[in-house]
Amino acid sequence: MEVWQDKVFKEVDTNRGPISADAIVLSAGTRNPQLLDPVGIDCMVKPSKNQLFQLREPTLQQLLNTKGFNEQNVIPFTILPKGQVYLRPAPREKSLWFAAAVGVGQPFRLEEDPAADAEFYTENIYPVLSEYFPCFTNLRPVNMWAGFYDINSLDSTPS
Repeated sequence: MEVWQDKVFKEVDTNRGPISADAIVLSAGTRNPQLLDPVGIDCMVKPSKNQLFQLREPTLQQLLNTKGFNEQNVIPFTILPKGQVYLRPAPREKSLWFAAAVGVGQPFRLEEDPAADAEFYTENIYPVLSEYFPCFTNLRPVNMWAGFYDINSLDSTPS
């Protein structure tokens, strides 16, 4: 392709052969940059690792089963002001799930098999959580999960 030529994409080569179309929509999530960067298209998407941590402890049942907020009598989804730590009740599991909004200091990096890091909980979520809710003092996750958001690098929102 020469710089003076109009660029038109009408075909994509796949491992099953070429596919032709009048319009092509690429929805490969955090893999979009790997596919588009080599052909000079900035998709303005970055992979942002997010981690969830589950706490399940009999001492938390009083907090989990809080009356007066809703018909289910459970604590609602809550975002704490410091560190943007948030919690989500899981009454059927008799547990609470926690995460924190990531930002500066967390690299944009795609991992093949993302794994949650217990240290992220200990250093980022636990200090905030135990300050707001002393009932979490000395509690550690029983389960962890990690995955990716596709963050739009123009406005920092998930795509």
